[in-house]
Amino acid sequence: MMLIDQVNASNFKGLVLREFGHALGLINEQLNPNASISWNAVAVYKEYSNVSRAQVYHEILNKYDKVLPFWRPFDFKSVMMFPVDRKLTLDGFESGENNEISDGDAKLIAKLYPNKEETPPSGYGIVQVGKGAKSITTNKIKKPHEIDMGLEVIKKGNKYGFIDKTGKIIVPFEYDYADSFSEGLARVRKGRKWGYIDKVDQLVILFQFDEATSFDKGLARVKKEGKSGYINKTGKAIIPIIYDYTASFHEGLAEVKLGHKWGFINMAGGTVIPFDYEETDPFKDGLARVRKGEKVYYIDKTGQEVEK
Repeated sequence: MMLIDQVNASNFKGLVLREFGHALGLINEQLNPNASISWNAVAVYKEYSNVSRAQVYHEILNKYDKVLPFWRPFDFKSVMMFPVDRKLTLDGFESGENNEISDGDAKLIAKLYPNKEETPPSGYGIVQVGKGAKSITTNKIKKPHEIDMGLEVIKKGNKYGFIDKTGKIIVPFEYDYADSFSEGLARVRKGRKWGYIDKVDQLVILFQFDEATSFDKGLARVKKEGKSGYINKTGKAIIPIIYDYTASFHEGLAEVKLGHKWGFINMAGGTVIPFDYEETDPFKDGLARVRKGEKVYYIDKTGQEVEK
């Protein structure tokens, strides 16, 4: 399972769950060398060159027996893995940080958690996170519930494919770039063109776009021959590919640029607020900030100026 379980030592101290035999130490090089160490439940397939779109899964244990899971984004910057020698990537982009740490840091990690067992014990243990971190084992912790991450995009060499949570290759490594599945489809690139595949590697939408985003609310933004628009999951342009720029939908409306002016459209492609503005921001709480000439102000969803 492509999971990295890391506690942000700068703002979290407490208990985390890890599985014996699947634990590697991470140290944040941006922190003081003597700052918190977090031990991480990591299942990584060594033949792959990256850990892509990993999400952090924290198991916070209350009184050692109540598991309270929650999700947080994972920051790959300046995080070193020990002792695996590889680079971490997010969405295929190299972090620039080699997973090699200094001898001093390695000795610190080894001292905190020597892990001398030739055969790691089975089961789960608790790790205390904080200065002077140490491993605390217990027999009271049951195996946490299975997390269905679906298919994970993985880079091997210079190509991308997908594996399931057991590590089985589901989509061969044949794409120059691939993103995680969203609403049943994944955007993939061959050469300079983007298309979309399903989870059995069927090409659902042909490679034809110069740019493409993942699907959200049934729509994806695409760019073709210099113009942008929105397609549905069959590849049909629900909102014509005629705009100079398109943005994501917020509160049912999206900012789009036509020529040198910005306006707002709805999810059916109808122009709700005319193209009268030099700048716009997305709607939030029913209001959007706009600039018309030298005047900056807020409008509601009818385009009327309002005070904030």
